[in-house]
Amino acid sequence: MFLLKLEIQGFKTFAQKTTLSFLPPKGGVSPLTAVVGPNGSGKSNLSDAIRWVLGEQSLKLLRGKESQDVIFSGSAGRGRSGFAEVSLTFNNEDKTMPVDFSEVTITRRLYRDGDSEYLLNGQAARLGDIQLLLAQANVGQRSYSVIGQGMVDHILVSSPEERKAFFDDATGVKQFQIKRHEAMLKMKRTYENLSEVEMLLAEIEPRLRSLKRQVSRLAEREEVEKELHALEHRYYGGQWWQLTDELKGVREKFSRLDEQAKKELGTVAELEGRVNALEREDKAQDSGPDQGLIALQKNYHELQRRRSGLRDEQFKIQKELELAKVRAQSNWSPLPLGKIIEEVESLAKEQKALLEEIRSAKDLDALKVIGAIAEAGLTRSTTLVGR
Repeated sequence: MFLLKLEIQGFKTFAQKTTLSFLPPKGGVSPLTAVVGPNGSGKSNLSDAIRWVLGEQSLKLLRGKESQDVIFSGSAGRGRSGFAEVSLTFNNEDKTMPVDFSEVTITRRLYRDGDSEYLLNGQAARLGDIQLLLAQANVGQRSYSVIGQGMVDHILVSSPEERKAFFDDATGVKQFQIKRHEAMLKMKRTYENLSEVEMLLAEIEPRLRSLKRQVSRLAEREEVEKELHALEHRYYGGQWWQLTDELKGVREKFSRLDEQAKKELGTVAELEGRVNALEREDKAQDSGPDQGLIALQKNYHELQRRRSGLRDEQFKIQKELELAKVRAQSNWSPLPLGKIIEEVESLAKEQKALLEEIRSAKDLDALKVIGAIAEAGLTRSTTLVGR
């Protein structure tokens, strides 16, 4: 594995995009690339860019105070940049990095609003994934692969712990330390989650019996609801069929009554027609409108009144007749009761015949004649009662 190229844009003094390509090894010999230039030309910024893209988080090592200090701040002829981006491309044909790519490009980008992102071959990645991949290839921001100004003196005077960190990077132990650290973090989160679960269990256990009873009651309720639903379905089904039969009978009865009503309406219409015809005939026969009919009704009511009177007289005569029979049998009355009885019986027969004629009378003249006969009969009955 070796470095192919370095791309810088907006990082410190590199305002525009700058690409540095490195020669590949030849014949097993790696070429040496040197960057020369006057003071302030940006030589140290190249090593800072490599450190930064490899995941360096120390602003002191990057010679800055804030994270936005690595973004180009502008010059007299150019405005400041909105972001800083550095890409480092490695040749990975020997699969030193355990990924299925012959070239691996690591990119880090920082915006002025503080947002940052890491990319691995153009795909978003986490800083931890980048650090683990570099540790597996024995490459890191603080390993021997990047040696800054004063770093040799710092190693000579460093503490055993700091020296051990360099040796860990050089021997490839760093990747296992990273994995161990991640495992410890996961274990810590697991213990925290386990503690939360235990607290929840301790809170829920007292309510477990109540919840079990509620579940049991709920199951019983569901069974009862199913049975009730089946019974309701059976009951209302029977009611539906019964009501359907009753409705059928009512409809048949309604049809019969409707036919009967139609017949009755036909009869009424026929009778109304006959009445109208009779009224038209009466109007044609009479000289004045409705005078004959009014007179006929008047005479009819008068005859009805007289008939009622005749019935009363007939009742009185029957009483007198019975009394006369009693007197005749006891020889108490000095009057000729036998003759009176005969006249009374004759008068009763005449009254019955007269009533029949009144019922069968159809015109005004007949009613007048019957009225005269009734007057004569009434006079005779009055005279006979006076005797």
